[in-house]
Amino acid sequence: MPGVDEVTLFRAAVQGVHDCLKLGNVSPALSDTLCNGFLVIVDGPDPDGQLKRFRENAKGVANGDVYLTALLSALDKATCEESAKLWVMHSVNAQLLAAGR
Repeated sequence: MPGVDEVTLFRAAVQGVHDCLKLGNVSPALSDTLCNGFLVIVDGPDPDGQLKRFRENAKGVANGDVYLTALLSALDKATCEESAKLWVMHSVNAQLLAAGR
């Protein structure tokens, strides 16, 4: 979709992570800490470059990390902010079901 950049999609995907954590009854403080940590990735003078480096580096360590995998999945598949949130939820749900949780 024209006009929707990866940084915007990433921020929406992080909101999807926050929503999943809230649904999972994770404490708001812990949820905020994790999500704020993700958002730091796109703070600074070159958010696009920082996000690109994050994606390159995260692919090697995301295996087994539910939320990191969900963020990467959303960035690969989302076309708008709402779909980024939904792809995160889909990915988290699929991973938890596959793990039998």
